[in-house]
Amino acid sequence: MLDKLWSIQEPQIIERKIQFEPLEEVYILLKELIKQNEVVRTEEFWDITLYCINKILWKWSGTPNPFSQEDSYIDDNILELENQLKLAVEFEYNSTPILQSIIEKINIIRLKAQSPLFEAEVEHLDKQRRVCFIANADSYNFLLAEAKRLSRKWVVRTPTELRGDDTFDELVFFGQFRSLFYGKFSDPTLEFIFTSSRAEKIYWVHYEWISSNWSPSINLIGSKEATRPFRGKKNIFISTGKNSIQDLDFVPKIDEQRYVNLINKSISEEEETQEITQSLDEAFCFLLSEKREGIQLAAFVSTDGSKALAISDFDGDGTLDIWRFLPEQLGKGMYILRRTQGADRDVIEIMADENLGSEALILRNVQKRWKSELSNKVNKIGIEEAIKELKDKGCPPANRGNVLRWMSKSNIKTRRQSHFYALMDFAGLKSEAPEIWNDMRRISAAHTQAGFELDSMLKSKIEEIDAAIFYGNTSYEFTLSEEQNLGTITAFSIEERLESTVEVPSGWTSWGVRELT
Repeated sequence: MLDKLWSIQEPQIIERKIQFEPLEEVYILLKELIKQNEVVRTEEFWDITLYCINKILWKWSGTPNPFSQEDSYIDDNILELENQLKLAVEFEYNSTPILQSIIEKINIIRLKAQSPLFEAEVEHLDKQRRVCFIANADSYNFLLAEAKRLSRKWVVRTPTELRGDDTFDELVFFGQFRSLFYGKFSDPTLEFIFTSSRAEKIYWVHYEWISSNWSPSINLIGSKEATRPFRGKKNIFISTGKNSIQDLDFVPKIDEQRYVNLINKSISEEEETQEITQSLDEAFCFLLSEKREGIQLAAFVSTDGSKALAISDFDGDGTLDIWRFLPEQLGKGMYILRRTQGADRDVIEIMADENLGSEALILRNVQKRWKSELSNKVNKIGIEEAIKELKDKGCPPANRGNVLRWMSKSNIKTRRQSHFYALMDFAGLKSEAPEIWNDMRRISAAHTQAGFELDSMLKSKIEEIDAAIFYGNTSYEFTLSEEQNLGTITAFSIEERLESTVEVPSGWTSWGVRELT
């Protein structure tokens, strides 16, 4: 056993380069398209077009699944590309023939039942050895089915599941290292796959035409101090020189400003149709993999310390978990939960009102009243003067974001009693402050209780979900309760997170998703 543990501290990394010319031809045409003078990434048309092509290439290059396997993500991007081609014809772009050739080749590949990366690799594997395939959400189902079919000793694990104590004879990793580590929100701790290996051999399988500039630098834990792997290195990879085609060449990159513009446009359109203007909250924006008739969907989570529910196998035990995260902890590949059908209220608020019983209406009216008085005062003297006056009255947290949040209908109270009393004094409700504070504490307690009840309800629901069915979907919908009218919750796969925060109506951050058109 000790020999086994020691041998995997010096894993042999074996690189397998797989030929598949049809996909390489798409990439070569993409490079030719980019060379055209009219193809400018800052123009919305070309930004959308290049982004779609890159997303398809990026997924296919790192996924061992058959090209013809059902995949709504690929299909949605192909559909969007075909719509872009129609526009290219209408706009009479000179590059239209190249774009048309790219789409034709993508559609031909999409019909192929081949899985080149997997098929080429299994020819070299021994069915009597313990082999572990490293899977992501997209490849999990396919690899699991194939492993069961081919050998009882072959297993499938996600990177997180490898954090356990299991060891194997061989690990197989498909695609590029950068698919694990690329991006501001990637998980750097996944370096353990290479620096603290679980196998004697690691097979790195990728297409021949993609040349990586990087290989992992692995050192024994017992090595010299200067070369130990866990010394806070920013990058465990060492450069191996320059190549003509790099894996980073087609990493899907978004034009964040374009999405910020779409968000602002959506806000303006909503304000034109509503009589009452909602206060704005600073929020993180998550672009979702799910599309609605080709339209980009987005979810927003406030930066005020609110946590969002997300689903994945977070503890690596092979089953789905539901945990609460701050928005800055959420990233690509996680599934964020949003209420998508039912009353246009947060489900926590509905459950809290049920816990309050007959007093719910009375307490909510108290909440509405002080918010109305506060809003009237702020609107009368202006927000800058309101901030100054609140600070003078003993409310140091007063700033633009906090004042707008306190005015919003979803906010219940400040964290500190003294700050709330100052808020009530400012709003002209000084004599009623103690009573209002106690009423808001009751609402807050009901919300806390509702949160526990919702967590329990959701945990019971996800226990019924087969992880193999869940992974690979862009969304998964389930009803919270047949007895209670709590509507429908949908888990959406996160495709990207904007690096900059945005200001959106407060109602956008509490439930549902938004169409960005």
